Amino acid sequence: MNDIAYYFFRNIQDWILRHRRIVIVFTILVVILISAYSAWTFISRQGKVPVEIATFPHNAKISVEGAGDLARGVHYLPPGNYKYQVSADGYKSVEDTLTVTDKNPSNIYRVLVKDQVGKKTFTREETVQIQEIEGKSGEASREFTENFENNYPIVKLLPIKDPYYSIGYLSDGKGGGFYLTVYTESPRYRSNALKRIQGLGVNLYDYKIVFQDYKNPLTEAKQ
Repeated sequence: MNDIAYYFFRNIQDWILRHRRIVIVFTILVVILISAYSAWTFISRQGKVPVEIATFPHNAKISVEGAGDLARGVHYLPPGNYKYQVSADGYKSVEDTLTVTDKNPSNIYRVLVKDQVGKKTFTREETVQIQEIEGKSGEASREFTENFENNYPIVKLLPIKDPYYSIGYLSDGKGGGFYLTVYTESPRYRSNALKRIQGLGVNLYDYKIVFQDYKNPLTEAKQ
């Protein structure tokens, strides 16, 4: 067996030596092609965000407005909002909006529901596919929460409820905005709420603050 392997590799070595020029040219062409493809990939992805798509069933059609029909896998899209539809024969279609941002993971994980009456059970293979997508969705949710809390650490301390005011936050969850909210009608307790926030070690200038139910006594007096 060792002799066979020896003669096999010896023959390959002899062939390479006899065709050295062809081997060199071929190697150079391969390097050029790989470099060109890498450069094209790098340039084409500039300013875009990776978006992973996983659906059940696997043959579902994913139509994304502005991007056309996309297959399962990872695609690169510019930041923005995209309306999309996931459809497949024998399943109920789903329409939704995808927000692509570099601040949070962007993905389309959808499990379609069968629309035939009496045929809503899944095979073992289908169950495995569904569990795979649900696992991806759960992981994406955990990653989103982790990123959100890292970007806005104060959310771990909220909400704060006091008999005279409450402090919370508003966010679209898509990187479009984050606001602290203070609910109180009294100017006095509005000031107390701000001091409470500062007492948490938070710089008020780091956040936009929205006052809810606040009544200006000067405006009220004129009415």
